[in-house]
Amino acid sequence: MNQMLTPDTAWAWALGVVICGSGLCFTLWARRTLAGNWSGNVTFKQGHELIRTGPYRFVRHPIYTGLLLMSLGTAIEAGRWHSWLSLPLTLLGVWIKLKQEERLLRRHFPDQYPVYQKQVSAFVPFVL
Repeated sequence: MNQMLTPDTAWAWALGVVICGSGLCFTLWARRTLAGNWSGNVTFKQGHELIRTGPYRFVRHPIYTGLLLMSLGTAIEAGRWHSWLSLPLTLLGVWIKLKQEERLLRRHFPDQYPVYQKQVSAFVPFVL
């Protein structure tokens, strides 16, 4: 069951590497922008701010967007079915955590966050 879903070609490898690298850069940019607001757990810190600069101008969850891009790039490059299976599994995990974060942000920024949600997409600019 080692079936390839993506062609084993130089262009597929290059495309996968570019997408994965772009996702990594986007994730690192987002993490740097968050600075002290970042936490591995869904939590609200003292002095927490609603960040709308850097990559947060384009998507509400750029770290998750970057992780999804890395998963997509890896799937394209590796090409096997189990690599592609990681994409919806990553999306599911990210979606669960996103929902937890958004509940917390709506509770702590009841006026600002709903407006931000209407103005900026969650993962893909102008789409999702």
